[in-house]
Amino acid sequence: MSDSNSITKGYHSPQVETSSPEAVTDSFDNYIYDKRPWYRVPHLRTLAWHVFIITLTSTNNGFDGSMLNGLQSLSHWANYMGNPTGHILGALSAGGIFGCILTFFFAPWLCDKYGRKFVIIFGQAITLVGAILQGLSTNYAFFLISRLFIGAGSGIATVGSPTLIAEIAYPKHREVCTFSYNICWYLGATVASIVTYLTRNLDNNWSWRIPSYLQGFFPFVQLLVLLWVPESPRFLIAKGKHDKARAVLTKHHVGGSTDARAQELVEFEMAEIEAGLEAERLAGATSKYSDFWTKKSYTKRIFIVLFVSTMMQLSGNGLVSYYLNKVLNSIGITSTKKQLQINMCLMIFNLVISLCCMSVCNLFKRRTLFITCVLGMLFTYIVWTALSAENQKQNFENKSLANGVLAMIFFGCSGVRVFGCSGVRVF
Repeated sequence: MSDSNSITKGYHSPQVETSSPEAVTDSFDNYIYDKRPWYRVPHLRTLAWHVFIITLTSTNNGFDGSMLNGLQSLSHWANYMGNPTGHILGALSAGGIFGCILTFFFAPWLCDKYGRKFVIIFGQAITLVGAILQGLSTNYAFFLISRLFIGAGSGIATVGSPTLIAEIAYPKHREVCTFSYNICWYLGATVASIVTYLTRNLDNNWSWRIPSYLQGFFPFVQLLVLLWVPESPRFLIAKGKHDKARAVLTKHHVGGSTDARAQELVEFEMAEIEAGLEAERLAGATSKYSDFWTKKSYTKRIFIVLFVSTMMQLSGNGLVSYYLNKVLNSIGITSTKKQLQINMCLMIFNLVISLCCMSVCNLFKRRTLFITCVLGMLFTYIVWTALSAENQKQNFENKSLANGVLAMIFFGCSGVRVFGCSGVRVF
């Protein structure tokens, strides 16, 4: 997505043809005519609702991690699955990731070929099927296969969701909207933790089947409401559907106004998108995959994407996402009720912190936010490791050390990963 405050050369007014990719700058602020905050503008409130619906995709992974944490604390689930440990338990935890890997090669192609909405609907439909299979599971293998479905569906939908958010967001709000995507990870995690806590006292297999079925709740809601969410104007223009793209921008960015200033804003955005796509088309005509390691700008982009993606999985967050009960057992907290309470409080805390960060994210540079959070995470893991080791030496008799570990679990990196990557990719 090209920068919301810049456009390529050849555009000086909405009436000018814009096919030249030569660079010059024009400010989006010059076209702002409604100074009211978004919550007082009906069409921007509606657009914010659409963005929220799209962010529900990220509830998949949040619900998944928190639910599996909770299920490991339930004796009925453990007994039914054969008390999985070690690599057997690890396979369940990684089932979603394996499913996502299966979609890695074709999901982006689907997104560019059939549209952002299509891949979200297609992916969430698969996720919903996976949740139903998960609730119906009769053994470990059945449960693992269902998680592959959930991972595959989530992987497909995740390709389209942050992209669609960035491409339909009101330009002035794009940073906050992009940041908001991963916040719903904690919404899903919070709901899952509450559900597993409430079902813990059911003395049968419904104690884990109910949370398993409910993993399909957010995908189901999203599938119903997504019908009213607009398609990306950038995708529509790329497919030659300029009139539809203009209609989307007119409806959702200026509320259908025919005022001259409103139409200037729409034409500015149209010209910006067209010029950006043209520049990428010209660049793509001579680009090849080897550019990723032969051209400095490409190498830097792919490094950022690969580094952040790898860090998401290898930074230790898996301990909290999938093995929290094991961590709590290691510091002497073994009560099922206590573990579920900690899981629930942790997710609520993270949700609140992410919402607070979202409200101020546009006040700081992206790199500043990212580096600050990564350094914060590094500090918490250093302290966590030291306190855990000392607690083990003292045979878990010092409760203050256990509380120190809990404090470190509650701090770290929240909700900045997608925000950090979305701006470095090309169409």
